[in-house]
Amino acid sequence: MNEAFLSHIWSNKLFNQENLTCCSGQSLEILKCGHLNVDAGPDFFNAKIKINDTIWAGNVELHIAAAEWYLHLHHKDPAYDRVILHVVYENDQPVIDKQGNAVPTLELKGRIQHRHLTNYQKLLGAESWIPCQNHLPPKSSLIFRNTLDRALADRMLEKSRAIASALAMHQNDWEEVFYQKLMRAMGLRVNADAMESLASRIPLKLLRKNAAKIIDLESLLFGLGGFLNDDYEDDYFIRLKRKHEHFTSKYNLESMNYTRWKFMRMRPVSFPTIRIAQMAALLFKSKHLFASILTAHNIKELRDYFEIAASSYWTDHYTFKKQSKVMPKFLGKSTIDGIIINTIVPFLFHYSEYTGDHQHQQKAISFLEALPAENNKVIRQWKDLGMLAENAFDSQSLLQLKKHQCDELGCLACPIGQAIVSS
Repeated sequence: MNEAFLSHIWSNKLFNQENLTCCSGQSLEILKCGHLNVDAGPDFFNAKIKINDTIWAGNVELHIAAAEWYLHLHHKDPAYDRVILHVVYENDQPVIDKQGNAVPTLELKGRIQHRHLTNYQKLLGAESWIPCQNHLPPKSSLIFRNTLDRALADRMLEKSRAIASALAMHQNDWEEVFYQKLMRAMGLRVNADAMESLASRIPLKLLRKNAAKIIDLESLLFGLGGFLNDDYEDDYFIRLKRKHEHFTSKYNLESMNYTRWKFMRMRPVSFPTIRIAQMAALLFKSKHLFASILTAHNIKELRDYFEIAASSYWTDHYTFKKQSKVMPKFLGKSTIDGIIINTIVPFLFHYSEYTGDHQHQQKAISFLEALPAENNKVIRQWKDLGMLAENAFDSQSLLQLKKHQCDELGCLACPIGQAIVSS
């Protein structure tokens, strides 16, 4: 027994409602359970009940034991002054308000069907990959579709908050924040932090001022990334280093520690040197990154926008140290799709909320539906359970569901878990 379970029982009225009375003996009728409060304060707000012949509207607080009212110091918190009903599993202690009156209390012990608690305990005790693994409904069912929709909404809200926080730090400069998050995405998981750190050292406005030649952009990015501290007998490297020394003196710049970059166990096309060179090519191609994204109407336009290659030096190099087989270093399709899924789509969702123009949100959804599903261990495991992700909308939803519902045993926040417990 826990408050999450008690909250589910209360909000879905999964208790015997015949001859309801308060613990004080007054007749009680539940007219409206109220809305779950996810912030601080009473558990449910805008509830409505009838005690004897009087109708009350206000808040409802839930506890396993009534004494928790005092343990949680609610008697000292003005936020609980408008509690019209205290719902408890066990009424082990009377609760008195500031005026000395007993707070109306409903005890649910003896009114909850044992099977609901048993169903919930089975989910919590399951040792399978996900708690409801043996009770999953068909992927085509309405309840599973609803679960995926809610999971995606939660994922976009989570990412939207991170974007909002970054915007607040940069005076709502959408171009700057998008540039920083795009740099992070270019680093993939291994070098994401280092790429974002590099972006934070060199504002987009400074790069725009020096975007007339791609070698100037490269000297700024490679120099601040700490890649130009060595000495190589390489004409291109020497040119970059000289230009960087000029920019360092002019703008008073400070380079990163080179050791932050990771090369081990990576495909050469994903080396940070290649990613930085590709980013320089993109900045050389377009000074207004986010504005260009907003004008894209479909996946093809987005993919075409990111169809860039590192400058000619990198055609036969992966690092500055030695030459390699000739191969143009284009940004790969899977990398582009990952940028769209993990960076562009969340930005479109947040921009839609920011402006109130929901066409950007609809466009973001259409992008996810048009992109292939991601291919990783979690998505393959869902497939083994019969839950094949048909597109990126599905895979993003399934990733969110696994991480924030299944792994955290948040079954009562999931439509599937709610249905299992209520059955």
